Amino acid sequence: NSRTRYAERRVAQTNIRQLRKEIRSREEKVVEELLQTRDIVLCTNVGASSYFLKKLEFDLIVIDEAAQALEASCWIPILHGKRLVLAGDH
Repeated sequence: NSRTRYAERRVAQTNIRQLRKEIRSREEKVVEELLQTRDIVLCTNVGASSYFLKKLEFDLIVIDEAAQALEASCWIPILHGKRLVLAGDH
């Protein structure tokens, strides 16, 4: 009986792993499709390093509150764009 419970548990764990993998794959496809079809994408400077945004290039990057942002964090979105606007108090 303990062997059958162990075997059932192993099968269930394998099924769970496969389902999680499928969920991640579907989620990635949905997010990539959404990002490809949007005119505007908002994120934080560090959020611009997201796996989904790494592949994208933007016509314009706007960094708000640029005077308060760390220079190193600003380079993350800057590298994704053709033009840059730094906005904020100085």
